[in-house]
Amino acid sequence: MVVGCLAVWSALFGIGYLLYARVALGAGLLVIAVAATALLMRLVGKIKLS
Repeated sequence: MVVGCLAVWSALFGIGYLLYARVALGAGLLVIAVAATALLMRLVGKIKLS
């Protein structure tokens, strides 16, 4: 749950910072969002439903 929140919030703030021309901070947050999303997808793949 924490990884999902990290992915969503960092993506939202990253896009917001890019829109307000704070490119370095926005790009850094988007990198964090991509990494958190990759980790989340990896963790979801380990869940066995049956």
